[in-house]
Amino acid sequence: PRKNQLSQELAEHFKCAIALKPASTKGGYDQIYLAQSGKEIVAVVRVNNPHKLSTDPIGPEDPAIPLGNEERLEREWQAYETLSPHGLSPRPLWRCQDAIACSWLDWKRLSTQMTNPRLDPIAIQMSLLCSVRRMHDLGITHLDLNLGNFLIRPGTMQLAVIDFEFGPVSGIDPGQQMAFDYLKIIQDSLRP
Repeated sequence: PRKNQLSQELAEHFKCAIALKPASTKGGYDQIYLAQSGKEIVAVVRVNNPHKLSTDPIGPEDPAIPLGNEERLEREWQAYETLSPHGLSPRPLWRCQDAIACSWLDWKRLSTQMTNPRLDPIAIQMSLLCSVRRMHDLGITHLDLNLGNFLIRPGTMQLAVIDFEFGPVSGIDPGQQMAFDYLKIIQDSLRP
């Protein structure tokens, strides 16, 4: 029922009929949909789903924790508001209490492109680290950086970061959060 209500709310916002189609995702805490008008994708929609079970191996020493439903949406919205004017994330478009919509980027996940023989792995790493630095310079940390949370624009080295689902545990300062971001993305980049 909520999916149908959201389709109507989005149709009013975008002033066209909207169908919500499940996006192909690996996990996460929310349901992700593509908002389509006919064959055109007009937005990506993150919806809190109280029935979705997710398990992340969060240890007692980890500096990040999964956020609650409303906190998660707020963190992603704020990150996109800050990063999108700089080309570092999708644009936030619409929100309500249990969902947000952002612009659709028809880009590939960086995790699927690391073995693409047409892409220079050194150039990708340089672009990746530069994107993380720019994100940090704008006051945003991620706390779950992995190659799947970056999108790469086809034919370029332009990256966008997505999926802000974690927040810092108490007592972790911004410098420690930034260091953790770098360590997480380096660790993920070194996987076979």
